[in-house]
Amino acid sequence: MNNQNRPADRTEAQLTDRLVASLDDSLHDYDGETLSRLNRVRQAALEEPMHRPWRRALIPLAAASLAGIAAFIATPLLLQTDDPASPATYTAADDAELVENLDLVLWMMDAEDHAS
Repeated sequence: MNNQNRPADRTEAQLTDRLVASLDDSLHDYDGETLSRLNRVRQAALEEPMHRPWRRALIPLAAASLAGIAAFIATPLLLQTDDPASPATYTAADDAELVENLDLVLWMMDAEDHAS
């Protein structure tokens, strides 16, 4: 599909052509020193991204690092259970301890009743 068929695209193309022509014509109005300064600034701007390519890699690297840290912190919290009597933590030894504690409590209650 040809984009030049739509009126908005033709108007934009015409505007772009007029701006380019106007800027090219305005270059004749500058003296040599100004043109030299503009060229130096242009060259510096074009070289800028090449001097610091590591900055583009820094953002994804930082995001990946933060995701790793979050996973490291969240994993133990997600694996933690709130139910102390869950089958994974409750063993037969706990039964014996519970019976011993129950005997102790009953003995203390009996001694308290005899004392009064």
